[in-house]
Amino acid sequence: MLTGLTSRGDKKYHGPGHNSYVTDEDGNLINVFHARPGDGSAFQRDAFLRVVQFGVDGEPILDVEEEAEVLPENRNVSMTITVTERKPEEPKPTPTPTVEPTATPTAQPTAVPTPVPTPGSSDNQSNNSKKVKVGTVFVAKGMKYKITGEKTAEFVKPSKKNRTQITILDTVKYSNQTYKVTSIAAKACMDNKKLKQVLVGKNITKIGGKAFYNCKKLKTIKIKSTQIKKIGAGAFKNIYKKATLKIPSNKLKSYKILLKGKGLPKSASIKKL
Repeated sequence: MLTGLTSRGDKKYHGPGHNSYVTDEDGNLINVFHARPGDGSAFQRDAFLRVVQFGVDGEPILDVEEEAEVLPENRNVSMTITVTERKPEEPKPTPTPTVEPTATPTAQPTAVPTPVPTPGSSDNQSNNSKKVKVGTVFVAKGMKYKITGEKTAEFVKPSKKNRTQITILDTVKYSNQTYKVTSIAAKACMDNKKLKQVLVGKNITKIGGKAFYNCKKLKTIKIKSTQIKKIGAGAFKNIYKKATLKIPSNKLKSYKILLKGKGLPKSASIKKL
């Protein structure tokens, strides 16, 4: 990242030059800098954005090359895009005007009762099938969650701050729909002075920056998920010094790499779940 000569594909760049540091929405520290191609004598300057990596001691590692920044299993990314044809809307029929007959003086109007929908009627079914808006926050099992997609949700924070135990569910139900809990929000449990134990559900793929920052009594963290791809900066910084982190046995090696620089204390132990 900050070596005198950094490779970038087939090109060589001499740098860095002037730089500044910013943070992204997940709390990751980003270095913004410029460098010159070749031996540095060219007039051209190119701008770069690089994530700052941290060691287990919490100090920044400023000489990480590009090939060391991403786990081998995460380097190839693919996606499938399905395009469906949108049918044109049918034109609405023009209402036909009606002419009401003139009532005779002796005629009495007949009252027409208003139909009341019964349980199970089509009106009730249409109301129950309404889509929930992305960003909707709700409470389940004493925890706050947020809808992030058609079938996904995010753990936001406990409904009561100073909980001693937190269980992040695999799935949650809201408005007759089931959502997979796939992420933990940045600063979700930050500064919880009483938190001692956390159980992370099996569908989590991302833990936000400073999610458990400064939870000084957090001694036990059990992670059921085998799908975690990203952990934000400082996620486990300033937790209990001799904390125990239990993770799936088949992820022991890759998660140890993923946890580097995320604030886990040196004296903390990582064990098989």
